[in-house]
Amino acid sequence: MPQKAYLDSKDTVTYVPDYIRNAAQLHYDSRVADVKATSSIVELFETYQKIDTAKQKTILDTILNETKKSSDLNAEYDQYGKMYGHLQRTFDLREYFTSVPQSKCPPENFNIPDVQDSINPKLPANPDGFNS
Repeated sequence: MPQKAYLDSKDTVTYVPDYIRNAAQLHYDSRVADVKATSSIVELFETYQKIDTAKQKTILDTILNETKKSSDLNAEYDQYGKMYGHLQRTFDLREYFTSVPQSKCPPENFNIPDVQDSINPKLPANPDGFNS
């Protein structure tokens, strides 16, 4: 799998900070559990008339276990995001190779108006209808 190969690559281990690698591993493991659960659901729907109840029980247990595993990993991933959301200053080798320039925009350019209802206005643009 390409993502697993990336996570295990020497470049990732060398240059990507631990907290990012750990978060990526949690995300990867969660997606693997999702795939296994989904594959089991598909298998169950495709073969439910042909298999006995013991096999159905085994597939159902797989679905439930993998779904729980995925949910637990997602919860841990969310906690991980909250913990590192404020990004602690840690040693990061990438800082020695890259720099982020300061913005040249004046401060008033950062005042972005609230345009949430501009695409879906609450009132019609022409209250009298289209033919007026």
